[in-house]
Amino acid sequence: MHALQYSEPKKHSIVEVPVPELRENDVLIKVKACGVCGTYISLGFQATLAQMLRQNGGCNVVVVAPGGLKMDLAQELGAGDNYIDLSRESPQAQFDAPKAENSYGFDIFVEATGSQKILEASINYVRRGGKLVMYGVYSSEVRVSWSPAKIFVDEITIVGIFSEMYKFPAAVDYLDSGKVKVDGIANKVYKIEQWEECLEAMRNKTAIKAAIVFD
Repeated sequence: MHALQYSEPKKHSIVEVPVPELRENDVLIKVKACGVCGTYISLGFQATLAQMLRQNGGCNVVVVAPGGLKMDLAQELGAGDNYIDLSRESPQAQFDAPKAENSYGFDIFVEATGSQKILEASINYVRRGGKLVMYGVYSSEVRVSWSPAKIFVDEITIVGIFSEMYKFPAAVDYLDSGKVKVDGIANKVYKIEQWEECLEAMRNKTAIKAAIVFD
């Protein structure tokens, strides 16, 4: 069978991989969930997360993100109650808008960008007794500076989310019930031989999620 091999940054190739054959006394392991060695390559997309917040008690979900394919789809899916398009050049005015409209802050603020600057500022959007959820992916070198006094006095809870594999059955139930909509998220489909086109679509942001189909 064929596989896409990643050997070093920006170096990929398609290689022939032998199909394993079971022999006597071999141990067969059934994998319940698989990540990296999977069937798709994707860009981060949080419309499903916003829908989950609405399904679990969020009465006013505000989605803040740069305008474009992802934001358009989030609105089509009804992911939130309010949407704020961020300017890629000067987003500060849009960042100030939710704070002005919600002067006490948010009960739950989910930082899903992976940006050090936004993460550091996000604590100022959390109301007293609220929760800051770190959902973005950050490099190990990233550092933030928060006032311990603010966290203490405002009784802010800070939590991180890294892996949700143990929630896989629940995720399937949400999809089966139709409560979480995913139509249009995988908007580009490629064969394994088209992996370069797939990566390029991700780089130039014409793909929300790009799927690689193995024949």
